[in-house]
Amino acid sequence: MTHRLRLWVESALRKIAEGKRPIVVLNNVAGKIIHHLWAVIASGKPYKPHLHLS
Repeated sequence: MTHRLRLWVESALRKIAEGKRPIVVLNNVAGKIIHHLWAVIASGKPYKPHLHLS
């Protein structure tokens, strides 16, 4: 499991434990993934996973 994926899973489990509905948490994780994808596409540069750890 990649570092980023592990962070997203931990964040999702934490939000569910806080009482958020799972579909809301899933939507938030999907938004984070789309944000990262769009940043790579918009920059026009190749993806470098070691530079994107947030």
